[in-house]
Amino acid sequence: MIEASDILKMSLEKGVQKYGQLQNVSPPPNWNGNGWERHHIFEQRWADKFGTTSYSMLAMFVPKDIHNNISNKLTQKLPSKWTSWMYTKDQIIDLHIEAYRELYAESGYDEFYEFIYEFSKTRQHTGR
Repeated sequence: MIEASDILKMSLEKGVQKYGQLQNVSPPPNWNGNGWERHHIFEQRWADKFGTTSYSMLAMFVPKDIHNNISNKLTQKLPSKWTSWMYTKDQIIDLHIEAYRELYAESGYDEFYEFIYEFSKTRQHTGR
């Protein structure tokens, strides 16, 4: 999976780390004329619900256009932090997994989306 995707290979060279640690890491080289963003695997707006902080949540580098796709999909699934009382922690994680599965299919089964989908299924939201 990693070898088949230049994006995934470049991202994982920097690793999946706590967001606070990843802030001290330089992004990968420019990809397709587009920069990179640090992406929380499970959105930072749910940190309180997970009993943690956004800095302790796991993140990875994602090209900006892919980050926008992910953010848009997650906003469809979980429209507002203010509705957090409606969801359990498990439901929030399940909706993230569902969103990543849909993005994986919509991408034509791109390896980058496959990785983030498979990783989300481990339900790891914080670094240890």
